[in-house]
Amino acid sequence: MRTSVLNTAWANGNDDVIDTATQLFQNWMRFNQTVDADLKSVVYPVGIAYGGEEEWEFVWDQYLSSSDPYEKRLFLSALGMSRIPWLLSRYLEYSIDPSKVRTQDTTTVIAYVSGNVYGRYLSWNFVRNNWSLFLERYGGGSFSFSRLIKYVTGSFTTELELKEVERFFSEQGDQGSGARAVRQALEVIQRNILWLETNQNLIQNCLSDTQSCFSSSLS
Repeated sequence: MRTSVLNTAWANGNDDVIDTATQLFQNWMRFNQTVDADLKSVVYPVGIAYGGEEEWEFVWDQYLSSSDPYEKRLFLSALGMSRIPWLLSRYLEYSIDPSKVRTQDTTTVIAYVSGNVYGRYLSWNFVRNNWSLFLERYGGGSFSFSRLIKYVTGSFTTELELKEVERFFSEQGDQGSGARAVRQALEVIQRNILWLETNQNLIQNCLSDTQSCFSSSLS
C-alpha cells in the first residue's frame, strides 16, 4: 500500500513526496546511492517527470545496461513520464528500433507514453505515421495489435477525437481480423464521452467543494 499511496500522492502534485523522491533520484544518479526496492517505482518516474534530458539519459543508460527484467520494466515505465515532448518523441522512435527496444516491448513503451498527458497525442500521431509498420509487424488480429489501438485511443473523451479515429481507420480500408479491435476502440471512446457528459458537473463540484464530493457519488 505504501507504494500505491506515494504514487497517488506525487501524481496529484504532493510537494513533500515529489521533493523527497527527486532528492533520492539525484542521490542515486550523482552519488550512486541505492534506492530502496519498494521506492523505485516512485523515485524513478518522479526523477524523470521533474528532471530534464540529463535525468532521462541517465535512466536510459541504466535500462540498456541492466539485465534484470523487473528493473528494465521499471526503467521503461519511468522513461515515459517525461514532460518534455521531444524526449517522448525520441522515445517513441526508439520503441520501433530493435537495437534499442525489444520488439515485444514496443507496445509497452507506447502504452507508457500514451498514459502521459504530455504524450497522449504524440503517441497517437506516431502510430498513425507508422501504421504500415505496425500492421506488418503485429498483424491485424494479434493481441499486440489490439493493445496498441487500445493504448493510443483509450483516453480520448471528445466527439472531435472520436471522429478523428473513425476517419483514420476508414481511410485504411478493410481491417480484416483487426476490425474487432477498431470497433472496440470506438466503443470505448463513446463510453468515455458519455461518462464525462454524465459526470462533468459533479467532478467540477468536487474540485471546488470537497464536501459536495463526499455527499455525492460518480456514476
